[in-house]
Amino acid sequence: MFFTALKHQKRISNFGEKTANKIKKLFNGYKKFTAVYLSKCKKIDNVSDRVDNTVTRLNGAVRRYEVWLSEKEVKEERAEREKANQLKKKAKKSKKTSKRQLKMSKF
Repeated sequence: MFFTALKHQKRISNFGEKTANKIKKLFNGYKKFTAVYLSKCKKIDNVSDRVDNTVTRLNGAVRRYEVWLSEKEVKEERAEREKANQLKKKAKKSKKTSKRQLKMSKF
């Protein structure tokens, strides 16, 4: 069960990393395309400023997405640790009760 949880967690983190990388590549490609387009067409400076602002906002969105993914992974790890600790506590309690029952049965 623990190993399947690790595999699932790795799948989630790999998915997040791959998604973030694809988004970054897309935005970098957008910036390069607009740079070439603007250099060929020699458009107004406002357009290039808009493009730069858009790229900045999109990069900020990617950073926030990466932070959200890392926080999500940390929360999932904590939840798994808490579940494991609860299972350990239950196991200890059951051992104690079984020892008590053995002592009681001896008398």
